[in-house]
Amino acid sequence: MRSIIVKNFALSSVLIAVLSGCGGSSDSSLPATTPISNQPQTPAPPSTDIEGFTLVWQDEFDGPDIDTNSWNFETGNGTDFDLPPGWGNDELQIYTSTPQNASVAEDAGESVLMITARADDSDGFTSARMTTEKKVSIRYGKVIASMKLPETQGMWPAFWMLGDNIDEVSWPGSGEIDILELLGHKPDKTFHTIHYVNGEQSYKNNGNEYLNATKFSEDYHEFMLDWTPESLTFSVDGNEAHTIPITNDMKEFQRSFHLLLNIAVGGRLPGNPDDTTVFPQTMYVDYIRVYEQDGFTPAAPPALDLDEETVGGPTGEADPTSAIQEGFDGFGTIRFARFGAGGEPDWFDSNNAVDGDQSVRFNYPGGSWGGAWIAMDTSADFSSFSSADLVFALNRPANVTGIEIKLEGANQTSDGSLFLENYTSTDLGNGWEEFRIPIADFVADGLELDQIAVPFALWNPTDADGNFPPADILFDAIRLE
Repeated sequence: MRSIIVKNFALSSVLIAVLSGCGGSSDSSLPATTPISNQPQTPAPPSTDIEGFTLVWQDEFDGPDIDTNSWNFETGNGTDFDLPPGWGNDELQIYTSTPQNASVAEDAGESVLMITARADDSDGFTSARMTTEKKVSIRYGKVIASMKLPETQGMWPAFWMLGDNIDEVSWPGSGEIDILELLGHKPDKTFHTIHYVNGEQSYKNNGNEYLNATKFSEDYHEFMLDWTPESLTFSVDGNEAHTIPITNDMKEFQRSFHLLLNIAVGGRLPGNPDDTTVFPQTMYVDYIRVYEQDGFTPAAPPALDLDEETVGGPTGEADPTSAIQEGFDGFGTIRFARFGAGGEPDWFDSNNAVDGDQSVRFNYPGGSWGGAWIAMDTSADFSSFSSADLVFALNRPANVTGIEIKLEGANQTSDGSLFLENYTSTDLGNGWEEFRIPIADFVADGLELDQIAVPFALWNPTDADGNFPPADILFDAIRLE
């Protein structure tokens, strides 16, 4: 994610950044900001009036083009934003900024934004992801959008918000507000959820479903977030779907956020497209409007405390080569990466080792799923190792019984996931055990060896009951034999 710096204005809870040059700038310098209420506004028709509130920003998508003064495009597969391929959710699409995936066009006589997910000629998928980061920033008020949503297996459209400090504190410490999500195989149901870090430095979410009488693909519906310092309320067509009180340990929701629109294809929630999936699929957006409450002056946002608001604490330092044996590092530059729903570990050097002076310690905070891995900046062909074993040593607490070992191809084109409980180990002493897993077993699970990008990943340590306990897991002596 790009660096985000937003000023607070005591008299305006919705801000707009005035940037020089075209939209989509990744300049991390402090942008000039001006209260949006002082910006020239497109006159709103009377139908936009809400008693006690003032319309402070809107996009009616009247065309002919997408307004780059308000919107950026985030493109690619997520790796440009320090996420694993698939945007951290195992998504399949590549995001683009082309008119084929995002444009202003006419639908039923109205000018609307159309975000379209398509299957391409190479058995891949394209879509679009738009964000107001550094351009439109919101803190409290009403956010309203009129939308018609796609359906079919594997579609995952969303209208959502991320904290403006996402680059500073990372997710979920930044906070996330999902004004709506829909899973294509449930076309009559929307999901309304928030994600955050609580006072115990654990990942939390809070959400609810809204079941409609008809599919959301059949007509336009109005989705609203009513955000005050005390609560977040989600509504569909004027019907309350969910209200979440904002407690003292939910500081994320006392700070500013920006908007996002996208359609993901595949991923952990909707599952991947199958033989029933129909392409293309389009999310139609007639308008988005943001309102401030008249006469309301918000308090200053709370100061950011990284130690308190980062799950598991700040990431430590460790050299990936301290965990691999000579020869394994001949594949080029390697580094650590991590992801999860708050259960991703930090990494540190440890002097408890079986090979050399140091091993690597993954410190899992517990409470939710997550993992970390060794990533190669340049993928390598492992075909010559098809008959070899992946060999490594682990040192884990007695209560950790479940561990997933995963290898991945470049751009998440393939992967193989295996569970240690299905393999026996050799006792090395001092808490260390050595595992040998045939590379062929990863291939049997779907891994393709021609472009390996993740040669070792350790996911989701669980106890015997399937819970995610806090755990320090050391690993060392990784090699191919």
